[in-house]
Amino acid sequence: MYLRDGLEPRSRQLATLAILGALGGTADQITTHTELGIAMGLTPVEITEVMVQVSAYAGAPRGSVAMKAVVTAFDRLEIDAP
Repeated sequence: MYLRDGLEPRSRQLATLAILGALGGTADQITTHTELGIAMGLTPVEITEVMVQVSAYAGAPRGSVAMKAVVTAFDRLEIDAP
């Protein structure tokens, strides 16, 4: 998927994070994709803002769980959450 034309990997990773957050029940995948996103050059602010969008459009409970998974990745990478 990440080698397809049309979206650069960073944008694809942001979309993946948003979809996983909206689906729910994907905390482990969100943590993994957050770590991959950071490796691809996403910033903690960008990732956090995606989860704010998830909260707004998929509901606060899913957004909260998704953000906890993001913070788990930030902790593993020793990154301060914005």
